[in-house]
Amino acid sequence: MNNKKLRIAHICLASSYTEGMLYQDNILPDVNRDDGHEVLVVSDCTCYVDGKITKTPAVDKILPNGVRLVRLEFSGKILPATIRNKLRYAPGLTHILEEYRPDVILHHSLVGLGLLAVGQYKKKNPATRLYLDSHADLNNSGQSILSRWLQYKIFNRYLWGCISKNVDKVLYVSSEACDFLRQMYRIKDEQLEFYPLGGFVLDEKEKAILRTQVREELSIPDGDIVFIHTGKMNNLKRTLEVMESFGEQKNENYHLLLAGVFENEIKETAERILKEDARIKYLGWQSGKSLINYLAASDCYLQPGSQSATLQAAICCGLPVVVYPYPSHVLYLNGNGLFVSDRNSLMDAMRRFNDKKYIEKLSDASKRIGRNLLDYRILAKRIY
Repeated sequence: MNNKKLRIAHICLASSYTEGMLYQDNILPDVNRDDGHEVLVVSDCTCYVDGKITKTPAVDKILPNGVRLVRLEFSGKILPATIRNKLRYAPGLTHILEEYRPDVILHHSLVGLGLLAVGQYKKKNPATRLYLDSHADLNNSGQSILSRWLQYKIFNRYLWGCISKNVDKVLYVSSEACDFLRQMYRIKDEQLEFYPLGGFVLDEKEKAILRTQVREELSIPDGDIVFIHTGKMNNLKRTLEVMESFGEQKNENYHLLLAGVFENEIKETAERILKEDARIKYLGWQSGKSLINYLAASDCYLQPGSQSATLQAAICCGLPVVVYPYPSHVLYLNGNGLFVSDRNSLMDAMRRFNDKKYIEKLSDASKRIGRNLLDYRILAKRIY
């Protein structure tokens, strides 16, 4: 399979596929296309606009990089939206697969009736490679007893049982996701494989150019220290704690970039802090490309709260990272950052970044981890 042009289908009916983002279901198809393969993305009819999930029309179009994007409406409009979104039944998926005839299918997530369609296609076409991937864990899914039992242990486990013999591998992005698959689906270890979220490793010349450009735009001197915090900013992300802890740092050479959207629960307080500290710059919601530019211009990535895919992108940009000690984060910290679990440890971590040699040491370690574990150019080849 490695030496021929493949037809690769990414099924993204549970991820609100959004052009230009840095999520796995964006980057992998792009890399597949760069590697010379035909690529199809099948998504639902929602996407992110300024950080919020928004309805978008059904389409069948070719994106600028040559990837074909098909958006399918879910059936069952007489059902409540909550149930319709759990079922994720897109009747056009079977026809799309039969017309496209993929050599490789990657179904992003182990939820929804799309699993039956890809499983049936694989059964009829056994030479096709079928992979499922899962990002779900108890931090982001199955939050209630009802959800854990009805949605996962009964409905989704039943779907898995219908197709399990036709699946080549189930790919999990973290140790918590692996535990979730074992607990909720009872998937056997021999069918599981670690497949981390990734990023693009920037070379030094490219990073230096981006750093200079962005810092000039923001009027930040090259020698100053820039922290960056990203995502949908709320209490779980501990965004206010980041801003308040930064405010305790009296170093005028420190700057904090916030790339994302303040959710209502913190918006009023966050905007007040912004007015009080000119060193904090709120950038709003950013496209994937713009976010990489801001990461390249920064010296440290702060993620002391809930998990984010931007962590891997930051490591690939050579940033030291300050993160909460989730079990899945252990793999990503090896001399390139610090674990923080409370406000005191967060403030202590920030103070350490006044040392340029310390930053350089951690940055070199992040670059090694990015090259050896997280490069999407290497990860993409594994599904060929």
